[in-house]
Amino acid sequence: MLRHQVSLCAARHECSPSRLHSAAQARRVIEQDRKSGFSAGGNIVNRFWLQQYPDGVPADVDVHQYSSLIELFEESFATFGDRKAAICMDRAITYGELDEMSAAIGAYLQSRGLARGARVAVMMPNVLQNPVVLTAGLRAGYTIVNVNPLYTPRELEHQLKDSGAEAIVILENFATTLEKVLPRTRSRVDLPRKNPDNSLHWSVASAIAG
Repeated sequence: MLRHQVSLCAARHECSPSRLHSAAQARRVIEQDRKSGFSAGGNIVNRFWLQQYPDGVPADVDVHQYSSLIELFEESFATFGDRKAAICMDRAITYGELDEMSAAIGAYLQSRGLARGARVAVMMPNVLQNPVVLTAGLRAGYTIVNVNPLYTPRELEHQLKDSGAEAIVILENFATTLEKVLPRTRSRVDLPRKNPDNSLHWSVASAIAG
């Protein structure tokens, strides 16, 4: 049990168990975690952040309320259609717009022949296109693979191969990185204005910005 506790504490304090030279030192680390709100087993014993919750925000969430994320999405679209779903700089989209755009992009992905459960990479920063594509992929039945838009070609190639991504939706600014590795991956890109014979699509994001 002590070895398990030491491993958990070592991970949180960014040191390996080998650097905890004695059981006494290990116990001191565990005690420090207890004081900061963690038990030795990694469970929360003092949820101090609840003091910052506004009135009306529940401390716990019923994880059985929805059968899936899709059900949560659909309810939100129907209930909050006119409200803002996401804001980026001086632009915003409503839940109604998120519903419409994600349904259109999801249908497009399905039209490209991607089977249910296929892995779709999303390589873009925190812009309004991101939640639209993310929601589209989930609604269409795909597995989303988030990709850091600042990846080097070597890092991108590794993640695409490791995840088995069959398609990628990418912000045009980062397309040069993708071009360097695409021939060595399973991912497919559609460039309708340049090469209509290819498959998936990186101008989806530009189309949303409108």
